[in-house]
Amino acid sequence: MLVGLLDKHKQRVWLKVSTQLIRNHVDAENPEVLLEMKAINDDNKGKPSQKEYSLQSMLDNIAEGYVILDTAYKLVYFNQQAEKIALTVRDQKPERGESFFEFVKNEQWDALHMIFEKALTGECSTLNNKYTFDAKRVVFEVTISPFYTGDSVNGIIVNFKDISHRFEMQERVEASNVRYELAAQASFDIIWDRNFEENCYRFNEAFHANLGYEKLEWDIEEFHDVVTHPDDKLMVQNFVIKKFKQQETKFQLPIHRYKRKDGTIAYVDVRCIVIYKKDGKAKKSVGVVRDISERYLVEEELRKRNEQYDLATKASFDMIWDVDGATQMLTCGDALERLFGYNLQTPMHYEKFLKTIIHPEDLETIFSNILFFVKSADTFWEIPVHRVCKANGAIAFVLVRVMAIRDENNNMVRMIGVSRDITNRYLSEQEMKRSNERYEMMASLNYDVIMEVDFITGKIYVNNIFKDFYGYDLEEYKTIEEAYRAIIHPDDFDRMMNSIVNNRSSNVDFADYNVFRLRKKDGTVVYCDTKSRFIRDEKGRPLKSLGIVRNITESYLAEQELRRSNERFRLASLASYDMLWERDFSSDEYVFSDALLRLFGYDANMKWTSITFQQVMLHPEDRDWVVKFVEDCYNKKESIFQCPIHRYVRKDGSIAYVQVHCSVIYDEYGKQKRTVGVTRDITEQYLLEKKLREANERNELVSRATTDLVWEWNYKTDELQFWNEGVQELFGYTLENNRTTMQWRFDRIHPDDLKQNMIKLKKLISHKDSQLNCQYRFMDATGKYHHVLDRAYISYDAAGNPDRITGAIQDITPIKELEQKIAEEAILHQQQITEVTLLTQEKEREELGRELHDNINQLLAISLMYHSIALTDGPEQSRVMIEKSTEIIKKGVQEIRKLSKQLISPVLDMGLDEAIKELAEETSAASGIRFSLKKDDSEYSTIPRHLQLMVYRIVQEQFNNILKHAKAVHVHISLSIKKNSLNLHINDDGIGFDDTKKAAGIGLRNMRSRVKLYNGSIHITSSSGKGTKLDLSIPISNAEKSI
Repeated sequence: MLVGLLDKHKQRVWLKVSTQLIRNHVDAENPEVLLEMKAINDDNKGKPSQKEYSLQSMLDNIAEGYVILDTAYKLVYFNQQAEKIALTVRDQKPERGESFFEFVKNEQWDALHMIFEKALTGECSTLNNKYTFDAKRVVFEVTISPFYTGDSVNGIIVNFKDISHRFEMQERVEASNVRYELAAQASFDIIWDRNFEENCYRFNEAFHANLGYEKLEWDIEEFHDVVTHPDDKLMVQNFVIKKFKQQETKFQLPIHRYKRKDGTIAYVDVRCIVIYKKDGKAKKSVGVVRDISERYLVEEELRKRNEQYDLATKASFDMIWDVDGATQMLTCGDALERLFGYNLQTPMHYEKFLKTIIHPEDLETIFSNILFFVKSADTFWEIPVHRVCKANGAIAFVLVRVMAIRDENNNMVRMIGVSRDITNRYLSEQEMKRSNERYEMMASLNYDVIMEVDFITGKIYVNNIFKDFYGYDLEEYKTIEEAYRAIIHPDDFDRMMNSIVNNRSSNVDFADYNVFRLRKKDGTVVYCDTKSRFIRDEKGRPLKSLGIVRNITESYLAEQELRRSNERFRLASLASYDMLWERDFSSDEYVFSDALLRLFGYDANMKWTSITFQQVMLHPEDRDWVVKFVEDCYNKKESIFQCPIHRYVRKDGSIAYVQVHCSVIYDEYGKQKRTVGVTRDITEQYLLEKKLREANERNELVSRATTDLVWEWNYKTDELQFWNEGVQELFGYTLENNRTTMQWRFDRIHPDDLKQNMIKLKKLISHKDSQLNCQYRFMDATGKYHHVLDRAYISYDAAGNPDRITGAIQDITPIKELEQKIAEEAILHQQQITEVTLLTQEKEREELGRELHDNINQLLAISLMYHSIALTDGPEQSRVMIEKSTEIIKKGVQEIRKLSKQLISPVLDMGLDEAIKELAEETSAASGIRFSLKKDDSEYSTIPRHLQLMVYRIVQEQFNNILKHAKAVHVHISLSIKKNSLNLHINDDGIGFDDTKKAAGIGLRNMRSRVKLYNGSIHITSSSGKGTKLDLSIPISNAEKSI
């Protein structure tokens, strides 16, 4: 124990030393330990207690070394840490009573001896000792202080503290400060430190170099007011304040703007390191400001370009894709789904993408193309047309153009491509290619000159026949016009050139150049006919023309004599109903002529395959057997065959019966290569033949069942055959096999009729007419003549001569007798009409005589009496009598006019509608009955005048009947012209009469006779108390015939 080291008289000293040692490690603000030590000194009276042992243990566990030396500098006490330090310094444990200088280097001995001497005088000293062990430097801070006993110094206390880490840190800080200063001076970036106590920034020289300001030390507020962009100032300050509150030691500010001294803007990236005090407040901060203006503007431009790229990718009709050279991952725009049905949400390795989308048969070719392009130094590349498998299984043809972005070593950094769906164009080009092949084949085999003129290049292309037949080589001519001038006959040159120029400048697509002359190189003149087809751009300007020049010399010379025949032939050709077609077995496609539309209503330009043709056009009931028939012909390798008559379904749903002739071309392996066919619509012929068959069957049945006599005359053999038993049933003749000669028949025709009918027959045959209708009298077996109607059909042979005459004889004797009876009745009817007319005239005369006797005669007698009185009386009385006589005469004149008006119809002057209107008004004024007239807008003046007069008389008669008998209050008249008939309706609300009992008088019979004369109809209906209705309708078209 520590107590054992000192004699008993020094126990109190020990305790004091212990208290002093404790003070070096206990906070002076905590007096509790000192009080505890004092208790040890005062209460235990120099005896160590349990607390003393605890203090010993505490000293041993302290990280610092403590050594107590006596005045001779020998060890009196050392704790465990001091023992470890001694082992480190001299590699052996210290011993009590050992001199302290055994642990000190010789070069330090003199200085240490001086310090110890000062300590014995009461001074304290601190020094640093450095030791190096195993290449590791150790630094001790040694504190030497006097050891007191009471007020006298009896020894030295040495405190060893390992400050190697702190010393190393200090050296590092010093070195860092040096490096900081060097870096700050050499850096292109702005480096600053902020002293929060002084509230200022200090910048390196880069601040002046980058921003142009000479001052390198700034007040914080001044810096933000002058340098920080006004629009960014508040954002920057708020961001930094937030980081300080969160006590973040490292942070990076958002990119913001500084104002350079010259007024330009700098985009900066700022990073900060902050040192905080124990109370959490910022003490110091260091930052780096990098001017990223150029990079920022480039990135901003790149961002805009990327946005434009994204918009272009979304808006493009093509599919735009992008492959990263490092990751080989592919991204694609929305067009992938729109064009091909795939939805690529995340990047995909380009090889996997290609295996997904490229047709298996094209995959190897595409991979080899891409690999070649990647390894090359090319920037642009176009991948040949290939196939893409859509998500729905369909095939699309695409064209791909690729652009590469490469580094300085030509390594692929990025690959951007555009894939265009050219399916429609590609298929059209393939079809055009096949068409061109057919064209070339046709051109090489054709006897006509096929000429193609390119208006863009000014070149003319012709097939071989042009040089072989005409002898010209067009390469010898520089221009089209020069070639034309050499080829076309001089007399036809101007006309042809005018036609060519006019057709070229117009909007026509087809042009015909009829009958012109070409000169062969040997001078021979050839007559030609040309048909041209113009190909124009969207503005109608000609690009090319394709023409066929046909040598028509022989036909032209013969045309002068055979013009009419050729015209009929041309019309027959144009009117042909045949449809030409071709089937290509390699593509399974049909090509039809325009007759497909004309005959069956389908578009020849649509895509036709065997399945489409069978499903659309073949009648469902004929489809299976027709397909089987054709397949059997193919299997038998028949080159030419004809399909049995079968049915097509037209587009409008109607049925067509067709005959089909086929010619098949087989390849060297015996497989069908191409079929060319002609389809003829025989619907009309087929149906006629069907009807003929049915008619023959019906005729056979009818000939057995009919009462008519059916006969047939073989015009060439003069044989007459009766097809049924009518010759016996109608006329009583019995013939062997119902056969005889035509002379036998002629002998039984009445002589008065025979000559006329023979003339008619010869006239029909001379005009090649087929229908024969005639009537004559035919004698039966008893000698009685019958009236017969003979209808026949004349058949002619190919030479136009009569071959057979087939007819039917009908006995019309009863009809003739009926006609005779009708004629007699018509005569009787006419007699009745005459009688009614005479009665009507007699009635009119009676009415006229009565009016003249009862009215006019009375007025004239009175006037005569007044005149007699005037002759005998005086002058005054005579004047009065003459005046009265004058009034009576005026009244008589009015009565005569009224009577004349009744006899002479006003309809002759003003028309039917106006005459009826005036008659109604006058009748209404005289009787008080209210008349109303309703008429349409027809032109009644166009009706024949005699018909208007007749209708007007009927209206007069009906008005008289109403005045005499009806006692009506209202009368309504309706007049109209409908369906070429004049219609009149007169309704009154009078007392009426029983039309079933009352007999018709002369007036009613007169009206009916008049109407019947014009083939019209009149109906008068009435019943007691319900008025009377007259309905009249007369056909206007019969009016002229009835005069």
